[in-house]
Amino acid sequence: MTDCFYTVLWIVVYSIPSFLIQLLLCFKAKTKPVRFIPVYIAVAGWLFTVDTYFNFSGIHNGWNDLAAFFIGCYVAIYTFGVIMAFAAHKFYKYRKNKKR
Repeated sequence: MTDCFYTVLWIVVYSIPSFLIQLLLCFKAKTKPVRFIPVYIAVAGWLFTVDTYFNFSGIHNGWNDLAAFFIGCYVAIYTFGVIMAFAAHKFYKYRKNKKR
């Protein structure tokens, strides 16, 4: 097995919880603000990552680049799961409307 396989496996395994939570919210939430809670978390994660990298707030000192890289990796995987859930939900709605 190659390193590429382990990387893809790592990304898939860690994106499953965000995928399942977002998919559940897409089908069960009645209002759009509730449906977009994982998106708000992803945006907050990206803002924190950018702040850690560029030190805009002035509270991060030392190891900024390395910390931003690891935080960015986890936020990217989380965001990947959220995007895939939205895509699965849209595909389901498209197929459901097409059959009618």
